[in-house]
Amino acid sequence: SKGPERARATLFGYDPLATEDGAAALEKRGVHKTRFRALSWAAQLGYYLDRLGLNVGAGLADVLKKLPAARERYARPALKDSWIDQIDLVVDLVMVSSNFGELALSPSLLAKEYALVVDPAAVDAAVRAADVHLLAGLCRCAKILTPPHVR
Repeated sequence: SKGPERARATLFGYDPLATEDGAAALEKRGVHKTRFRALSWAAQLGYYLDRLGLNVGAGLADVLKKLPAARERYARPALKDSWIDQIDLVVDLVMVSSNFGELALSPSLLAKEYALVVDPAAVDAAVRAADVHLLAGLCRCAKILTPPHVR
């Protein structure tokens, strides 16, 4: 039946359990400017669904299974929106992984994300975009990912 697939697709914007890259499909259809934005939204939604104990047939773990492909694409693209969306995805991943700052994480746990968080170009992009929320997110992520002996 199409019921569970439709429910997941309605909530997440795509079905995280589908074999196709749903985030890329959303990007192609123009629903989200980039697949990073779709994954960012899905990660946040999956986190809250899991915390509330709501079962829609997919959760944060299912969204995170799709991330290795996206993590391989972290790069400074020519398109500003894609770069900002990548930074936003990294901020959301660190925040969700740390229970929104309640847990300190080792930088080696999220090495690619840590490299992007401490990259001066990421901070510069947030400043140039005049996105104070993204800049604050980068600062919080830097604190979450700071090794304990440095604090």
